[in-house]
Amino acid sequence: MAERKITFNRKILTSVKKVSAWSFFLFIFVIALLVLIPRLDGFDYFPGKYLWAEDGVIFINESQTMGAAAIFNPYAGYLHFYPRIIAYFSSSMDLIYRPLVTLAGWVFAYLLLAYALAKGARTLGFGWFSSVSLICLMSLQPNYGENFFNITNSQWMLGAALVIFVLIYTEETQRQKIIKSILLLPLCLTGPFSIILVPALFLILFLKKDWRINKTIYIVIFSCAVIQLLVLIKSGRATSGEISQMPWDWFLAFSQLLMFGANSITVLCTALLFWFLVIFSLTRNLFQPGFDRKKLLLPLLLIIIAVLFIFASLYSSKQNPLAIVPLGGGSRYTWIPYVLIFFAALIASVENLKIHIIIIIMSGFICFQNFHRVSSPNLQFKSYANYSRFQEVIIPINPQWATYPGWHIKGTPSRSTDEIDMRHVEISQDSIFTVGARADFVHDGMNLNSIGNDPIVLLKKPIFCKGSADLAVEINMTRHSEGWMQLFWSETGNFSEVDSIRRWYPAGSVKAQFAFPIQGGGAYIRFDPMEFVDAAKVQEIKVYCLQN
Repeated sequence: MAERKITFNRKILTSVKKVSAWSFFLFIFVIALLVLIPRLDGFDYFPGKYLWAEDGVIFINESQTMGAAAIFNPYAGYLHFYPRIIAYFSSSMDLIYRPLVTLAGWVFAYLLLAYALAKGARTLGFGWFSSVSLICLMSLQPNYGENFFNITNSQWMLGAALVIFVLIYTEETQRQKIIKSILLLPLCLTGPFSIILVPALFLILFLKKDWRINKTIYIVIFSCAVIQLLVLIKSGRATSGEISQMPWDWFLAFSQLLMFGANSITVLCTALLFWFLVIFSLTRNLFQPGFDRKKLLLPLLLIIIAVLFIFASLYSSKQNPLAIVPLGGGSRYTWIPYVLIFFAALIASVENLKIHIIIIIMSGFICFQNFHRVSSPNLQFKSYANYSRFQEVIIPINPQWATYPGWHIKGTPSRSTDEIDMRHVEISQDSIFTVGARADFVHDGMNLNSIGNDPIVLLKKPIFCKGSADLAVEINMTRHSEGWMQLFWSETGNFSEVDSIRRWYPAGSVKAQFAFPIQGGGAYIRFDPMEFVDAAKVQEIKVYCLQN
């Protein structure tokens, strides 16, 4: 009976080898893309929706100003070869299309990780249920969303893929190993992951003694690790700053990351049971006669490397390790550890169907409880990109922070302002009225003194731009204090937060820039110059009618 049970389990878990590799990977890619749908906050894609942080300031901006030299320009203490290449490729296109290129770059990195996991699962004899479950756990893992759809965080996809490609050797000929080594090169030069891999590789070398067989792969990884380490040392990131002297903070941060950011008793108990079953699966046959202990090597290595990544992440925030611990979800730092931990758990339990299924169910429950969508407010990138053809523009992207210029793309003009319809708005009582502020109209503008926390400036007449798709508003003013400004537009004069842009500007002389789409050729404009009691002076208001 026991022998029949084992045969039945293996039949379920190894059935994928009955189909062709192409069919299997195509199916996996479809699944990997489908499980992205729950992350979306809707199906309405607008240009620039998923641009995020360094996508603009570091990758797109520097590819514009530095050209190919930006590819090997370090940032945050290491090289970012892959996103730099994608950004450089996008720089040859019109600005409006670059978000599509960076999004495609992320999708490719994501599918490469899915391929690495699927290839590993197929090599290890996983069946359809286990393989699909692994892909789902990878994509639906606890994460607050910053890892998705942006080129900045594509490095975490590649880092996880790098670990799996390195640990699971399926290449038999020397030619295949050389090709694999070449393909691993951009992965090793993207992020600090090759450095973190080095201790595990020394352990593998000690246990497997496979230098002669896989020396090309080892040479690539060790060489890239040396390069990234030298860049890291030169940057000073690894050595600067104080280290927290609070052992409890380190222990608590490490424990919370291992518990998948659990912030409820239910999730915590599930995570504890998950780890109990993983350890049980690893040790249940350890002392039985004839047991091949080499089977434990791969899941143990995956867990060890996951722990190394967690320690490296905590060290990156060594002044306050708890600062990078997201309760109720995950972050960019947890992406690779959670991928490796889920994979290790499935490998460890693959020969016991009941435990295997229980681990998958518990992992799915943790993912469900700590699941978050990607929220991407529309900052009107398309309109700003159109605006930047004629004017130098600081284009805002997510996330918006209370700083200037914040995360942004620098739009550089390629055409003359003589080619568009530019107008000055008259600053007088006949054209402007205010709410919540006293307005003194002088020869060189308008002095505003707010009498409430949300003073409003309204243009009495709508701006009409016949045949235009977008409208840009440029306000030159002097502010006494830094803070948020907000501009609203409306066809009817009834304003809402949906049709508005909020931007942070410093104190002093500023050029506030807003761009947005218009329908019917016209729009009423409302401008909130500050969000507190303060004073400011508006010197000039320009509008640009922008055609596609």
